[in-house]
Formats: sequence, structure tokens, C-alpha cells
Amino acid sequence: MTLQLQRVSLRPNQSFFVGRFANPDFNFPYVFHPEIEILYIENGFCNAMVGNTSYRMNTGDIQIIGRNIPHLFHNAPEDSQGPTWAKSIVLVFRPRETIGEHLLSTPELSDIRRIIDRINNSGVHVKGKTREVIRDLLIRQCKLVGIDSMIGLLKILKALSQAPQEDMPAIDGEESSSSAMHDQDIRRLNRVFEYIQQNFNDTISLNEIADIAKMAPASFSRFFRKKTKGTFQNYLIEYRIKEASISLMQSEKNVTEICYETGFNNLSNFNRHFRRLKGKSPTEFRDQWRREHTVK
Repeated sequence: MTLQLQRVSLRPNQSFFVGRFANPDFNFPYVFHPEIEILYIENGFCNAMVGNTSYRMNTGDIQIIGRNIPHLFHNAPEDSQGPTWAKSIVLVFRPRETIGEHLLSTPELSDIRRIIDRINNSGVHVKGKTREVIRDLLIRQCKLVGIDSMIGLLKILKALSQAPQEDMPAIDGEESSSSAMHDQDIRRLNRVFEYIQQNFNDTISLNEIADIAKMAPASFSRFFRKKTKGTFQNYLIEYRIKEASISLMQSEKNVTEICYETGFNNLSNFNRHFRRLKGKSPTEFRDQWRREHTVK
């Protein structure tokens, strides 16, 4: 379980993301991102870890995760009760980029500005009558486009701004931003993650990546482990296996080609790491994906 920076992809006509998902289980990776996230569990249950707090989420639960707070949601595959059992709605936005600094500074949006300031760096549960209101607004939000989508977001924030204190308890029991990643650490990790994305297919030494982070190798190793809960070497292997998986699904290249193109220097090493992380060999992974995605 290694912390990763998550980049939210937006279409040209979007300033924020909202999506409705239905999967066999909850398997969201351990990530942080500079956006505020609202998560609604429409069906199913999962184990959650937000900041330093772990707990269980069940059908109907809603929570808000502030910017740059590490979080993870997962459950065991055997918990699944069908291919679309794990249902959720996720809304992700950057207040000042999405709504605009000038608009947020107007007196008409003062209540919305205050609730954004509260949730910006905190984790918050949504409970009581407020949860019912936000649930309905999120479901409706999935169908909105254009200006109606922006109005829908403002309605969600308005409802949150009007919630009584007891309907929005902090996830960790206190209003605190201590779980959030600091800006200096984020900039340093961004440089590291971007360098890996651009160079994962080449050899990347500890000295090389420590230089990118502007740290001594030993200091960088301690920093990376503390911030991501894993070693740099494990992160690099996980990233390469992820890229190999994409290539297995989207290309006709053979396994040996993919092995060397994703930065592994021998096939047995590649196969060993792939099976450890994916539970099957590269060939088995590709065959299963093709069976499941072949139009009958």
C-alpha cells in the first residue's frame, strides 16, 4: 500500500468531476489529491482510511475529504455480492478554480465560502437530515450538464453550509488539518512522481531520484516511506506493473516486449512481481481481460 498522487482528468467542458460507479468491490487506491472530494456509498460497504483514522463505511454513508488528505477505500473481493454490488458517487472539485476566487469573495456566497474553508483541509462525515439532502442532490448531479451542473454544485455547497454542527462531525473527532500533506512535501512528491512517469522505462537509481527531490539519498528514503507508507523501490515496481497491465490490455505486444519497455531487466523478475501484485501471470491477466471484454 503506497501513497500516490491522483490526477483528476477533466474534459474540456468540465471544471470539476462527478461520476457514478458500479463495480464488483471497492478497490480505491491509497491516494491524495489537491481537490475536495465528496463520496457517497450508494450500495455495499468498505473499510476506509482517511488521514490517520480507520473506520467502516456502509450503504448510505457520505463523507467529505479535504484537499491533500491521504485516503483509501477497499474491501475483500469475497465480500462482493455481484458485478455491480459496490456502487458509489464521487464528486471532486477545486473551489477557487471551479467557482472562481472573485465569485467566492462576494457577500452572496459568504456562507459557501465559510463551509469551503471548513472542509478544505479536514475530513467530515455527513449525517442526519443533511445526509438525505446531499444524497438526493448527488444523485441528481450525475444527470446535469453545463450551467445546470454548476448550479447543482452550488446547491450541494449551500446545503452543507446550512447543516447543523451535529450533522457534520469531523472524521478524526476534531477539526484539524494535521492529516493533510503540506505544500512543500506535495511539491517534492510531485517532482518525484512526474519524473517516474516520464522515466519509468529506464533505470532509476536512488541517488538519481533523491537528486530530483533535492535531498540526500538516506533522507529521501525516510521521507518517501513516511509520506507514502512504502519504499521508493516498491512504488517504482508498482508503477511499472500498472503500465505493463495497460499495455497488456491495449496492445498486441508480446510479454517479453512489455517486460523490457516498462523498465524490467529480465523476464523472470517481471513475471514474479506481476504475479505478486496481480495474482496471476501476465499471460493469464491478458487472457482474462480479453474474455471479459470480448463482445459476444
